[in-house]
This record gives sequence, structure tokens and C-alpha cells, in this order.
Amino acid sequence: MKLILMGTNDFVVPVFDALRAKHDIISVFTRAPAATGRKQILTPSPVQLWAEKNNIPVHNKIREFEPRGADYVLVMSYGVIVPDDILSQSKFINIHPSALPKYRGASPIRTAIKNGDDSSAVCLMKMTPECDAGDIYMCRKFDIGADDTNDVVEKRVAEISIEMLNEFFAAPSEFHATPQ
Repeated sequence: MKLILMGTNDFVVPVFDALRAKHDIISVFTRAPAATGRKQILTPSPVQLWAEKNNIPVHNKIREFEPRGADYVLVMSYGVIVPDDILSQSKFINIHPSALPKYRGASPIRTAIKNGDDSSAVCLMKMTPECDAGDIYMCRKFDIGADDTNDVVEKRVAEISIEMLNEFFAAPSEFHATPQ
């Protein structure tokens, strides 16, 4: 399967790496390098570093999007709103780390931990113009321990995401999206 990946944060790198092992990754979109540290040095995202290491074309501007024959565009922790005119060009799916619609938007993992939730979920869904409002293909619940940190939960989300995506991409026509 031919995929375009969109993501930024380090916890999606293992997910993207697992997809690269089984699929043809056409290109990667990630946020532009940001100034970090005391010296404000421009630093590429972990996803950009991963893509460059694997010789995958990287784009930092969403307006550079072209479907290029992709079967799907997977978005996970990207941090950029994908405009309607781009969403209409391909089949966009999103991995979202919360039991939707409970925590739509940014930082759902941190919010679940901060609120003392003892469980959450990972949802695979269609992307729509409204933030995290698309129909859901599948949802997998997981426990959050009292001492779990953001890093621990992110690792769990990545592992669950890999399982879900392997299942979905093996037979996408078998999955029917249901409204939230």
C-alpha cells in the first residue's frame, strides 16, 4: 500500500517505522523546524529526522501536498490543521489518542492523565474539516495506571496504533466507519 504520513512528535516515530517496514511511504509532512534551547537553534522535528534518515521526501508546508497515488494519508500528532481543499484530494485517516469525543483537539493524553482518568482509548477515524469529529473505524481502550507518565502512555498508544493500523491496512474494505 502507498501511504503519505503526517506527524511531528517523537512518539509517532515507532508507528511510522512499523508502517515503513510493510508499506511504500511516498512522503512525510511534519511541522517546520522550530527554535529550541537557549541559543534558539532551529531544530527539525523527530519525524523529519526519521524521514531524512530513511530517505523519504519531507515537506514542512501543507500547501505542498499532492496525493501522488497514495492509497491513504495517515495523520498522527501532526499539529497542523489540514484544509478542506486538501482533505478532499485523498483518503485521510487519523489516529487519535483518546476515547472520542471526550478529548478532541491537542494534548488528549496529558489531559487524561491530569484529570486522573483510569482509562482512555486509541481511535482510528476518517478525517473531516471539524477537529477530531470524523466517523470512527475502530477504537481500542487501554488502562492508565495511577503512576503512569505521559511517556508511558504515549508508548502504549504507539503500540496499540501499530496493531490497529496493521489490521486496518490488511483489509480496509472490511471496516465501516460509525459516527461518534
